[in-house]
Amino acid sequence: MGLFLRRKDGGEGRLIGHGGLRRLEEFGETELLYALHPDMWGKGYASELGGASLKHAFDTVGLSLVFAITKPENLSSQGVMKRLGMSYRKKRHLQGGRSSVVRHRPRDLAGGTERPAGEAINHPEKP
Repeated sequence: MGLFLRRKDGGEGRLIGHGGLRRLEEFGETELLYALHPDMWGKGYASELGGASLKHAFDTVGLSLVFAITKPENLSSQGVMKRLGMSYRKKRHLQGGRSSVVRHRPRDLAGGTERPAGEAINHPEKP
């Protein structure tokens, strides 16, 4: 599933970002993806895109868990993940020796409904 964001500046309809979900068989799970043009950082678009993708993952597809990966130094992306209710799970080394931070967001299994996008899951942060 993929989404594309266009900004309507005087009818230009400039592409400002994209994102969505992709199944990674090597992990056996589905990844949340988002990328925005640097001019659009800090405006809430990543959280909006991520929230819509998570809603689709849980309510339409019926997934029980979604994960996201970011570089350890990308604190802005980690902030988006936190706002989406994703909790820190581990640091991994991916192909090419790159380090990454992995965050998971489970569906709220107790009530069978999705946790609201802005509601954090209270798990202690680990460096």
